[in-house]
Amino acid sequence: MNLQRRTRMMKRFLFGSPKNSFAFAVISILLCWMLLSCDSSDTRNAVRSSTSGEFELQASIIAPANGSTIVIEDNEIKNVTFTSTVSGGTEPVETTWLVQGQTTSNTATGASPTIVFYEFGRHTVTLYAEDSRGLTDSDSITVNLVLPVTSLTVSITAPAEAASITMPSGSSSMLQSVSISISGGLAPYTVTYNAQGPTKSDSVVSTTNSATDAASLQITETGLHTISVTAVDALGSTFSDSIRVNVQ
Repeated sequence: MNLQRRTRMMKRFLFGSPKNSFAFAVISILLCWMLLSCDSSDTRNAVRSSTSGEFELQASIIAPANGSTIVIEDNEIKNVTFTSTVSGGTEPVETTWLVQGQTTSNTATGASPTIVFYEFGRHTVTLYAEDSRGLTDSDSITVNLVLPVTSLTVSITAPAEAASITMPSGSSSMLQSVSISISGGLAPYTVTYNAQGPTKSDSVVSTTNSATDAASLQITETGLHTISVTAVDALGSTFSDSIRVNVQ
């Protein structure tokens, strides 16, 4: 059978009757739908895949830690280096930093920028990331910039060393007030008060921003007691003081 005859037969089969023409149309529509569904460049499919984790974008500030207090040695130079990690997304991924202080702000770019701070005090630092498909993520921390501080010291101002304390008549316990003074260091201060008797003890923890503080300790027996205090400042520095009193 020659080529011309085969061509005429194919035309009669596909177009010679309404039934065959309808079948051809259905097959054509199905083929087009399959081709469109298999198009790997479809942006909508890529966006949906991002929710499954393959393209998910995650940005995190690694250092300094959230809530850090940063001591700046030079009053004029306030440069702080930050590091971050960005995973997922579609390259290229752009990163932008925003620093917001009490009255000033600044921006930077890159994974580990050195950012200039224009004032001391608390700042909010935010990292923004965006990939080539428009997926975004962000992370924020707060940091506190301070000048160097003098060494932390704490002393018990009352009661006095070797004081005699009288238990109230007819009572087996009493509250003894302990007062302290704090100098140096960086507020806030966490102070632990402790009273250790012959067999019993009591402790109280207080937090203060002031240079003075006081707490009451439960005394439940007579005899020699050691009263001690330990202060810890915002930078982690510690200092302790203690006295001995006689409870009668």
